[in-house]
Amino acid sequence: MNKDDTEAKSCVQVDGSLYTTTNYCSPGRFAAYAYQVREILDCKAQKVLEIGPGNGVVTYVLRKAGIHVDTLDHDAELKPDFVASILALPFAPNSYDAIICCQVLEHLPWEQFRKAMECLSSITKNIIVLSLPHTSYYYFVSLQLPIIGRRSISFDIKENAPMKFNGEHYWEIGMGVSEKKVLSIFKLLNLKIVKSYRIPEYRYHHMFCLSK
Repeated sequence: MNKDDTEAKSCVQVDGSLYTTTNYCSPGRFAAYAYQVREILDCKAQKVLEIGPGNGVVTYVLRKAGIHVDTLDHDAELKPDFVASILALPFAPNSYDAIICCQVLEHLPWEQFRKAMECLSSITKNIIVLSLPHTSYYYFVSLQLPIIGRRSISFDIKENAPMKFNGEHYWEIGMGVSEKKVLSIFKLLNLKIVKSYRIPEYRYHHMFCLSK
């Protein structure tokens, strides 16, 4: 087995039944789906690849909106359109207008994060919608005010505690890997951060909208 084969098999296998459990299908997670959908609609992409489609909610909504969506996962039992490793994507450069990759890359060892991002960057014409778990303390206040409407403020306390592989995640922002290290990879690959925010209804998810 060569190095590429080893890397392709290193992503953690997740039981597909997880995606329809009560714990997984929480209101916060469905709020996260809404943000993913909104980012794709806002960027006007017409051909999208979703990596790690999970229970298919985002795919379903985007297809209903008339967007061509292909799905990819390393687990054939989830019945994606393409079965492949994120480290060996079977597509030509610039095959898609946008890539969605949410809550996926933490299932790979951190040492493979840069290569995974390189693979994503190579097949998108411009946009990557990325979500990563973020464990730092986060505070958010939203107020509906007369005349001026809704105003929100937020801040988080940055930290980077040690983390051991927990059976699913090798790392999370704030646990094992700092946000600064994640941002440094984006910079090395010349990926511009168009948006960066933690989802107010589900602050564990940190959304990054990147462009080439």
